[in-house]
Amino acid sequence: DLNDGLSRQPENIAARRIRATALMEAKSYAKAIEDFDRIVQADPRDAQAYYQRGLAHEQTQQRDRAIADYQAALKRNRKMTEARKALASAKAQAKAEAKEQALAEAKAKAEAEKLAQAQKLAEAEAREKERQQALLASRQNQSQKQEQDRAGAPVVAEPESPAGVADTNRNARTV
Repeated sequence: DLNDGLSRQPENIAARRIRATALMEAKSYAKAIEDFDRIVQADPRDAQAYYQRGLAHEQTQQRDRAIADYQAALKRNRKMTEARKALASAKAQAKAEAKEQALAEAKAKAEAEKLAQAQKLAEAEAREKERQQALLASRQNQSQKQEQDRAGAPVVAEPESPAGVADTNRNARTV
């Protein structure tokens, strides 16, 4: 068993590489990364270990670490085509994700601005409604005051024409 062998001989790089590969196939990427870390520590010139660890990092959504590992693999072995392809793919995906994120942020910003405008409009409409209600209340108060003034005001009789005076004047002429 690999685990028993590695517990007795933790520096056995060949056994660790076999286990790391088996862990990758089992999709236990975090554990595979730990094994590849140990391999890289034991032999920092091992381009294949960097490449494999890069693949594991990519599977755990650690794209920046994957890119760094692919670059490290290529630094140690410039002819490693699979690392070059993986690096190009990881960079393209990172670029696409950055564009998607920028687009999502722009949409979120536009939505926030739209919401803010709608809120300002609603506030302005509310202020206008309050102003109209206050104006209506003021007019109603004025009407009520006018009605109260009319109801409570003393009735003023219209001056009568001085009939007697007019009659007297007429009589004076006829004489």
